[in-house]
Amino acid sequence: EQRTDEVKAELQRIGAQIKETQGMEGSQNMDVQRSMSSIKVFARNKDLPSATAVFDRLKLSGVSMRPQLYNCYLDACVQCGSTSACLKLFEEMKQLGYVDIVSYNTMLKAYLASNRMKEVRALVKEMSARGFPANKVTYNELLNAKVASRDRQGMWAIVDEMLAAGLKVNLITCSI
Repeated sequence: EQRTDEVKAELQRIGAQIKETQGMEGSQNMDVQRSMSSIKVFARNKDLPSATAVFDRLKLSGVSMRPQLYNCYLDACVQCGSTSACLKLFEEMKQLGYVDIVSYNTMLKAYLASNRMKEVRALVKEMSARGFPANKVTYNELLNAKVASRDRQGMWAIVDEMLAAGLKVNLITCSI
């Protein structure tokens, strides 16, 4: 009950601030930053309904929505374990032309978390076809999944793919 009241108060505060500052670009940027911070906090607490409410309120407020905000919400969907919400949002982002390498890597995390390896491979191919070749983050996510599943042969295959793509192993790769 108390947490619900706190969430409602936070949503009302964000909504009021957005309405007060519409038309003032600098203030809109502050509102977007505050909203993104709220979405991240709700995601850390596995509270997707509240993160969704902040995102939806921001969309309805008329502020300029940008890929960064969509990526923030996409990551919240991943952190909260909602692959269905990720898929729906990712398709919307494609329609809007908002997908970028961050979006693809975030969606990759969603597929890996739910062990959907067929979709992982298809996504990596789609990334490349759309002009977003796999980067170090992509390969590190793939490698981390292989390590977690104790697939030694798969780990080395990922490292070989990474090197063949012209990417060098870095400290993060070595720490996985």
